[in-house]
Amino acid sequence: MEKGKQFEQHTKQGGPPRLTQPLIAVAIEFNMETSRLAFCTRDDYNEGRIRIKCKQWSKCDNLLTISAPSTVIITPDGKTLHGYGYDAESFYDDLELENEHVQYYIFKNISIKLVKSFKETNDVHLIDENGKTLPALTVFTLVIKFFKTEIQRHCEQYLEEDKYYVIIVPEKFQEIGAIDFIRTAALEAEINVKQLAVVTEIDAVSLFHQKETHNQKSIIGKKFMIVNAGSYFTTFVVHESTDLGIVKESTAVEIKEGGGKVLKKAFKKLFGQDRCMKFKSESKREWLQLKNKFLQKAFLFYPLTTSIVRMKFPSPLLQDLKKDLRSKKFSSTQKSETFKGISVSSDKVCVTTELMQTTIDPSVQRVIYDINQAMLTSADVDTVVVFGEFAKLPMLKNGVNKTLFNKDVVFYGDDIEAALKGAVIIGLGFGQIEKIDMAHNSAIVAAIDFGTTFSGWAYSLRANFDSDRTKAVTKHWNSGSCQTEKTPTCILIGPDGKTVEAFGYEAEEKYQELAAKEKHKDFYYFKRFKMSLNIKLGEKLDRNITLEDAMNRPLRAMDVFAMSIKFLKDDMLGFLPNKHIGYINLDDIHWVLTVPAIWTDGSKQFMREAAIMAGIKTKRLTIALEPEAASMFCRNLPIQATTSNTGVTISSLSTGTQYLVLDAGGGTIDITVHEVDNDNNIKEIHASSGGGWGSTIVDKQFERLLVTLVSSDVYEQFKRHNADDWLDIWRDFEVKKRQISSPFSDSQLRMRIPSLLIQRYVLVTKEEFANVLKNSKNSNDIEIVRDKINFSSELARSWFKTSVDKTVHMIKDIIAKRHVNVSAILMVGGFSESLILQNAVKSGFNGIDVIVPDETSGCVLKGALIFGHLPKVVTERVLKYTYGIETFDMFVPGRHPLSKRIITDKGTVCQKVFSKHAEVDQKVKVGEPQVWRTYSPQFKSQKQMSFSVFASDRPNPIYTDEGCSLIGNLQIDLEDHNGALDREVLVAFTFSGTEIVVEAKDMKTGNQSIVAVDFLE
Repeated sequence: MEKGKQFEQHTKQGGPPRLTQPLIAVAIEFNMETSRLAFCTRDDYNEGRIRIKCKQWSKCDNLLTISAPSTVIITPDGKTLHGYGYDAESFYDDLELENEHVQYYIFKNISIKLVKSFKETNDVHLIDENGKTLPALTVFTLVIKFFKTEIQRHCEQYLEEDKYYVIIVPEKFQEIGAIDFIRTAALEAEINVKQLAVVTEIDAVSLFHQKETHNQKSIIGKKFMIVNAGSYFTTFVVHESTDLGIVKESTAVEIKEGGGKVLKKAFKKLFGQDRCMKFKSESKREWLQLKNKFLQKAFLFYPLTTSIVRMKFPSPLLQDLKKDLRSKKFSSTQKSETFKGISVSSDKVCVTTELMQTTIDPSVQRVIYDINQAMLTSADVDTVVVFGEFAKLPMLKNGVNKTLFNKDVVFYGDDIEAALKGAVIIGLGFGQIEKIDMAHNSAIVAAIDFGTTFSGWAYSLRANFDSDRTKAVTKHWNSGSCQTEKTPTCILIGPDGKTVEAFGYEAEEKYQELAAKEKHKDFYYFKRFKMSLNIKLGEKLDRNITLEDAMNRPLRAMDVFAMSIKFLKDDMLGFLPNKHIGYINLDDIHWVLTVPAIWTDGSKQFMREAAIMAGIKTKRLTIALEPEAASMFCRNLPIQATTSNTGVTISSLSTGTQYLVLDAGGGTIDITVHEVDNDNNIKEIHASSGGGWGSTIVDKQFERLLVTLVSSDVYEQFKRHNADDWLDIWRDFEVKKRQISSPFSDSQLRMRIPSLLIQRYVLVTKEEFANVLKNSKNSNDIEIVRDKINFSSELARSWFKTSVDKTVHMIKDIIAKRHVNVSAILMVGGFSESLILQNAVKSGFNGIDVIVPDETSGCVLKGALIFGHLPKVVTERVLKYTYGIETFDMFVPGRHPLSKRIITDKGTVCQKVFSKHAEVDQKVKVGEPQVWRTYSPQFKSQKQMSFSVFASDRPNPIYTDEGCSLIGNLQIDLEDHNGALDREVLVAFTFSGTEIVVEAKDMKTGNQSIVAVDFLE
């Protein structure tokens, strides 16, 4: 695999466009149980109403239908589709009679199987009816290729480039992240990416509804709710018609259990759960036929017009039913009066109207209840549109119309072509859906602030957020003497290295109890371990790095972080009131995890992977940068919630005003500059900078002094053998260091000396403890009185000097830059509570407002919630590094070094050339691709092009082996490569804040690769 060569720069955004004027739109619909295929020419569309031509499927009784079961038969080699739909079912029946069915692959309800087995990779396998497996990608590729062939057969007069394919999928595919999977399957089926769209059923029907109603009344600017009442799921979303052919999502898609599933359960209950399951195990095919027959009866049933429901029953089940009817019972679990409405006549079972209504009603009420719940947050909706398999039910139509008597209700239950027609609108270019980011419109957003010294969680409800963005629920942790919004970042893990015994204050207490009994040595105790991820560009971070606990015993860092995050996640879920759990799917909670902005991309990815290990789904996770979260929170604070030297608040700053954010935490100091943007958004003006000199520097200075006084041998032995007393010292210091507040105070800092430390000092050094100051350079600032040690205020303040001096110096450097015009300094983070740091900043920058919120340590946590609800509130960021691709250039003697000269099919070229895509300090729009650059193969025989991604802190690196770091790789297959060396592959970078996405597109085939760069080893 050789690298591509850059020969041209493109400045367009978004990559290659779609086919603009297709002559024919092809609609392929996969719903949960059936499939459909249709097409519409541009001429048929332009004649007025949409006239589509649907494929007619022949059932076993020779009846024709436009829907076919999603049943697939694949040849024994697993490579060729032998049949689909009714043909597949018929062929499988014949194979079964000959006992040859086991050789073939038979998949039924492939959409359901995909939903049940889908993972967020393409490595998904489906299990067939005989227990054999095939890759899901293979199955769906063969099916899409089958549909493509069918269209070619019916539309021979059209070229392939005249077509535009729209694949319709259930909304569940969008929720689980399978949209890209279907798109990949279509590309594998040789559909050009520029001639392809994958949409949900609800989106397609929405555009169809808009076209159907736009002539009747003005719907522009109106909102309407779309309800997909399917057999397996009921799905809701609110759309707004912004223009003819343009519909915008106003809410995220919400998915509930479908009425059809409830109805199927009711069917089993009606005739006896045990009896039905027994019959199903003995005769699966007849059971499915009976169940479908019952559903058909239900879809036709209406109490006012139906007197009795008759169904032909299979003989074994009928005889069993007769036997129990004679004894007036079904089973010991059923009430006998329930079956007064059931009788047997010849080979048919008869069910009275009353009993049939009672059986169907719970499924109907379930859907109506879910619609009502969705309407509670959609008061501005005038129209409700209902479609889907379950929408055919007359009882549902009647119930919805009665419940929503004050709304316009439109049913498309009988129009099974609605989604196909909507897809045609999209395919011919007459309609589009403006999607919102589903992951960021959740009913609940939960945030985890994983700090170096303290951690905590919070959550906010969407309903509360809309009225007060700062409103949040936080836990108050019990420290013994008081309650705090955060708890120490320490974890106690059992001897197996897998079980969390305790976290936070409880971990400290339990470990101390174990140490007092000398049982602590078998346990793992980690404290303040977050700083192990604070690395620099070029330093590699391995997924398998280990941490050393308090006893210097190693454990895999990823496991320790994952267990800690999982504890906080589970603790939040356990705290969530039952009233919220009742109407919220816990899988739909969106999680936000905070990290320092100065961290490398590898460190951020490490935290993301740890959160995924902790059970948070990728699609439900956002990594937020701590200074940005704090800045957003303070932008929404009222005046009385902050203090400043002039009364100015961040929320009062006007558009265009720049302010510096000083996020002073336990481990890191993060400094950046923000500018107030339109709509209360913010832009990053100066890339985040800082370092690992947070408040833990104070702890290290104190520890260094202790070691100097008693010697490292005494200190280490005391820490190992008297861990409970060692913990006491640090708990005492955590409290006392907060008393080192005023830079002008002369008060001494007094602490107790554990008696066991004194004894160990005497035992090891053979000297009296009173002599500990004899050789100390700090003897004038330290006084020992019995079991107390007193430190002068001057010495105590000196522990802050390193951190404070570095912080002030860096702020001065940033403010001195020409492009920065800082009007205020916002101090957030736990260390910002220190009056010593506050005074140093205020005195160092007299002409600038210094703003300190009342709850500096909670700003990041609560701001992360705002970021979860409004992910696009940060509109622009500044790059910390220069990014590019390793490529080739034509070799120029005297310009390129001989050591980099190689020969390719293009001639003599220079290798390891840095092709710049984005430059350090460059401002980038969040989520938008940067310039597209074009690359081409170097060798005629190439089957792939590999792109190595590099980063540098230099603005204009020339070669990748000089001042650059390899951060990831991307490759794209060159299908049907005929040796042409001018074949174009476009590459672009997108910077979304916490992930760098690189996209490559082969202009010949339309194949594309989109990856988040892997920064870990």
